[in-house]
Amino acid sequence: MDAALQLATTLNDPYMLTAIHLLKGDIKLKLGKNENAEKEYLNALSLAQENHFGEFEMEALSGAYECTKDSQPKRALAYFTQSAALKDSIYNKEQQALIRDFEVKYKMEETEYELALQQEKNRQGRRLLSLSVAVALLLLVLLIVGLRVAFLRKRRNEMKDQMLFVVAHDIKTPVVSQAQLLDMTCQHFDAMPKEEIKENIEALKMSTDDLKDKLQNIIYWVRNEMGGLSSDHTPFGISTVVDEVMQELSLQARMKGLSIANEVPAEWMAFDDEKAVRTVLQNLLSNAVKFSYPQGVVSITATEEAHCYRLTVTDHGRGIAKERMTLLLKGFAPYSQGTEGEVGTGIGLFVSQQLLSRNGGKITIESQEGQGTSVSFTIKKAQ
Repeated sequence: MDAALQLATTLNDPYMLTAIHLLKGDIKLKLGKNENAEKEYLNALSLAQENHFGEFEMEALSGAYECTKDSQPKRALAYFTQSAALKDSIYNKEQQALIRDFEVKYKMEETEYELALQQEKNRQGRRLLSLSVAVALLLLVLLIVGLRVAFLRKRRNEMKDQMLFVVAHDIKTPVVSQAQLLDMTCQHFDAMPKEEIKENIEALKMSTDDLKDKLQNIIYWVRNEMGGLSSDHTPFGISTVVDEVMQELSLQARMKGLSIANEVPAEWMAFDDEKAVRTVLQNLLSNAVKFSYPQGVVSITATEEAHCYRLTVTDHGRGIAKERMTLLLKGFAPYSQGTEGEVGTGIGLFVSQQLLSRNGGKITIESQEGQGTSVSFTIKKAQ
């Protein structure tokens, strides 16, 4: 968490800083460290007020109230009062916006009626009226285009907010489970059988790897949003990279009794961004393991095309419902659950799409619910 806070500070991203302080406050509140939790919430409140993050401001006030409601009732009452006032303020702003929208719509309708009436009363002004209507239509088209651009921008910002909220929420899971597992192992270490200790260590490693992958995807996403990602094309052996990614996920596969088959010809060489290809493979293979049924098979195959190779990761697991498939193809689709309750944020596939799109590539998904999924992407050949 300190590393994430340092990253947000380095990037000078107030939104991420606010979200991290809120997350630290939530964790410390759950651990019973109310005084420390209140400090984190107040840090988040200060950032939210400074940058006009209304939703985060309400969350910070609510958290501060929870920290003080038992030990500092007067301070808790102050937090509650601020939260209520903020909620009323936001509500009033929304109502005022609705009223303004209604007034604009009413004025436009009134203008159109007056133009039509003038045309009827004075036919000699038809040409002038036609010109006025043409100008009005042009303005309307410009207005529609402007609204469309604003809508897309708002949708993108909402997607960012949703992604940060989902990721921040889901980062809690591995952190809390690691803390609980370490606490239990430390307390009962002397009396605990070696096999159980080994199982706890393996579970801790899986949780740590999951957290590492999530943080790595967040870093890629943030750097891409800030224009800091660059492509570094080098020659590399495709099968070798696949083997290395398989090794990274070997523990997760073994815990589910899965076998992973690398069917990429050993001699095939690519000339592409190896880091990006490795990240995409890691995300796709991780999803395949997560959504495969125990004792199943996951395969990585490759086919040769004119100027590229197409890599495909195939599983025979849960598959993807049509509704979720639509969301995946449109962009970020949060919250999914693996065959053994594994939690997925959806950021891995989203980041993979962004990494590939920088070089003109894209991800293709074919899936049947209950039968499995095949996800493929292309990489450039080495000449």
